[in-house]
Amino acid sequence: MPLPGGGLLTVRPVTAADADGLAALYDGLSREDRYRRFFSSYYPPRTFFERMTTVVERGGYGVVATVGTDTAGADAGRIVGEANYVPLDNGDGELGMVVAADQRGWLGPYMLDALVDAAAARGVPNLEAAVLVTNRSMLTLVRSRGYATLGSSDWVSVRLIIGTAGHTPVWPPDRDPAGPGHRRRVLVEAPGGRWHAQAEAEAAGLQVIVCSGPRGRRSRCPVLAGQPCPLAAAANAIVISSAPDDERWGALVEGHADLHPGVPVCVEPRAGHRAGGPPLAAPQWAATTIDDDEPQMVVDIVDRLASLPRGAPLPASGRWGQRDVRPLSNGVAASDAAISRQTPTTWRYAMHAIEAVRKSPATIDCDHTITEAADAMDRLAVGALVVVESDGRPVGIVTDRDLVIRAVARRFSPDARVDSVMSTDLITLAPDADLRDALKVFEDHAIRRLPLVASQQLVGMLTVDDLIVDLTADLGRLTRPIAGQVLFGHPEPVAPATAG
Repeated sequence: MPLPGGGLLTVRPVTAADADGLAALYDGLSREDRYRRFFSSYYPPRTFFERMTTVVERGGYGVVATVGTDTAGADAGRIVGEANYVPLDNGDGELGMVVAADQRGWLGPYMLDALVDAAAARGVPNLEAAVLVTNRSMLTLVRSRGYATLGSSDWVSVRLIIGTAGHTPVWPPDRDPAGPGHRRRVLVEAPGGRWHAQAEAEAAGLQVIVCSGPRGRRSRCPVLAGQPCPLAAAANAIVISSAPDDERWGALVEGHADLHPGVPVCVEPRAGHRAGGPPLAAPQWAATTIDDDEPQMVVDIVDRLASLPRGAPLPASGRWGQRDVRPLSNGVAASDAAISRQTPTTWRYAMHAIEAVRKSPATIDCDHTITEAADAMDRLAVGALVVVESDGRPVGIVTDRDLVIRAVARRFSPDARVDSVMSTDLITLAPDADLRDALKVFEDHAIRRLPLVASQQLVGMLTVDDLIVDLTADLGRLTRPIAGQVLFGHPEPVAPATAG
């Protein structure tokens, strides 16, 4: 592909001669880049790059992107990106990729498309990847292909799955219902791609994949387009969790009932996510409302519904809660409560606070010195550090202003402990809190940084800057089509089809 500034971009299969070029590519990565790739500052040895060049021999595939003036010979170009997958035991491929800093923003999609096409041609149904929640560029890249979410034990990273045959993944081969040791499969539709009962579901032996449902104005959800969803069609139960104020979520419930008959559909309005009023479920939608937000109870209900044989009559729609569920001889839960006819309620958009975080949180141990704190701020290019105990529990925050006002102005010793100048009234928020709750905290407390804490561990730092950057990016995407029309003119209108 010719480049605007001259030279050629080439995306090709990796070869044994690429080891030096791959090592040079990784040499150019920043500490933050390596952390995003390896979840640490690890720098791989020479054998790592040699192994990358032989990925095909191990059942995988890899591509590299080069920029040069020729596609071969003396100026084949430097390697500016690599993407590969290695086979997983379940039949999927484990995705990994890196793009040079000066080529980001446009090269990643080309490389991912090339790798996805190669995987599909080799019979690999999905690619999976563990991605830090602060790695916004990678999340945006895989979101464009319609990813779903697999289990994740923390709020630091998320495990994603993308399909190779379309914009929707499929259940990995080892989750075939006819296979040995098959576990019941539950598809969850939840804003943000997180389900509050996922850990309990996995512990109960359920296979869970979470889809973020309708998102944005151009949702890729096949159900909303009137097409069957491969995940839903092969699931044993479907859960609609924490639906926002969007009529498309009601259409999603109805669409599942129409397109995937025989698959139980549960609607779960979690406490704290409703604006008030009755739950989002009506009998005519053939959906069961789970009127309980305790994770284990939710899983018990879903598990019993998922145990129904395919094609068996479904229980009547209604509201199920802890007092209403009892096991029957066939292992299916039943409700003693009368079926009450409900009308759709008003819901509000639910985006998790952690989704807006752009960088990994910076911390410092409480027994370190103010000099070490200043050095860390300079090295990491941040204006604040969360102060933590030896067990990782956050106990305060120190900013560059604290160092100037509380330390330098008062002539503290450079060896003074950082906890002597930190602010101890630490305001925190849960990572799965609604983003609007985070905005309210910023407004009420006049702060710029908000640590996100789960199980007394820091998992992210949401800043006002993050929100501003997101808003700017949204405005950029909004104006891009307009800019294209200004530069290249309006496309010719397509004549409407006529009959007869």
